Amino acid sequence: MVILGERLRAVQWMAVGIGAVAVLVLTIDYGRPPWIALVRAFSFGSYGLLKKTAGAPAAEGLAVESGVLAPLALAYVIWLDATGEGHFGHVSLGHAALIVFTVDGLRNHRRQLAETAECVV
Repeated sequence: MVILGERLRAVQWMAVGIGAVAVLVLTIDYGRPPWIALVRAFSFGSYGLLKKTAGAPAAEGLAVESGVLAPLALAYVIWLDATGEGHFGHVSLGHAALIVFTVDGLRNHRRQLAETAECVV
């Protein structure tokens, strides 16, 4: 197996073999292939291949990825809100600003969600 001129070493071939055996075991156990896991694995591999062949520096690549995904994420948040399933921005503008503009705000928001979930259970 040669991809991008790279050859697998013996240990890497063992990892591929273990993965193949795991897929075979799951297929036998489920009675069908584990499609979700396979699609996720191949999509991640395709992403890595595209990123490596693009040859863009890290910062520029991240900027392009963010520019492509941000409108899609915003459209999804708007769709969730329009269908009544969204929760972002329904508490206060301050909470929304903390979530959007600070990492600590995200950590705090996750902790509050976890505490709320514990209280409910």
